[in-house]
Parts: sequence; structure tokens; C-alpha cells
Amino acid sequence: MIFFIFAVIAMSSPAHAIYSSTFSLSLQGHEFQPQYGVQLIFNEAAKSRLLCSAACSQNPSCRIFDYDSSSHRCRLFE
Repeated sequence: MIFFIFAVIAMSSPAHAIYSSTFSLSLQGHEFQPQYGVQLIFNEAAKSRLLCSAACSQNPSCRIFDYDSSSHRCRLFE
């Protein structure tokens, strides 16, 4: 099962560097296909979709991530 998630991260105040994130789940079986290969910034294993989303949230460059629950593959994209 592949979950494809859009994470939109917006800085709410440049002086305080506070970030907020929103995400939505796509149907199972969908995988993000970036327009350019350089958009991939992380490709590692994660134990859960939640940990993959946390990795994206902690990376200021991350805008989109996807997670494959069968292989535990977590990919972060710009």
C-alpha cells in the first residue's frame, strides 16, 4: 500500500520561524512522480507513515512525501 501525501508547509512568521503543516492522504496505490529527479531529497526506510510525515515536517525543504507501507519506503520531495 502506498500512501501519497501532500504536505504544504508555510512559514507563518519569519521573525519567529514558526511553521505549520497540512496534509491530505490520497487513495492507496498512488505514488508521487516528481517532474525532476532532483526534487527527491530523502529516500530511506521508516517504520510508519507517521514517522515519515514527521521526517518531512522536520525538514524545511520538504513539501511532499510518500510512504509505501509494504516496503516501509519513505520519500521526501521539494
